[in-house]
Amino acid sequence: MGGLVDHKDDLKLYYEPLRVPTFLPITNAFNCKRDAKIISLVGLVVMVIFGGLHFFAWFSHFPTHLEQASWRVSTLIITGLPLFVVPCMLLVSIGVAETAVGLFLFFILPVIYFVARIVLLTIMVIDLRSLPSDAYKAVSWIYLIPHL
Repeated sequence: MGGLVDHKDDLKLYYEPLRVPTFLPITNAFNCKRDAKIISLVGLVVMVIFGGLHFFAWFSHFPTHLEQASWRVSTLIITGLPLFVVPCMLLVSIGVAETAVGLFLFFILPVIYFVARIVLLTIMVIDLRSLPSDAYKAVSWIYLIPHL
């Protein structure tokens, strides 16, 4: 006859409530695990590429000089800000001016980036008011799509 086996630890696994923390701790990417560092750097590269796409409209026609200047400044901000984040994160990781750089990195830079993105979106919508006359021409799709 076999003896009784204590399965208390096995039962604890099933009956212990699983919990997800309400707030995730805010840590910089250079103090996290290797995967988090890679994900952060890939995210920064994607942000730079996304911002770089806005350079295609650098020499486009804008109805006013203010809109053109706003587009260019906002494009520089959303492209350059991610490049500026890497040195800031390095400074935080080595402990130089941790609180000041951390405050700048996690609170001020995201606000600046958000405002620049809103400016770009606003200019895109506003520029719909001055479309060229060719934009209003009816397209004869029946001649452009081959039919069998």
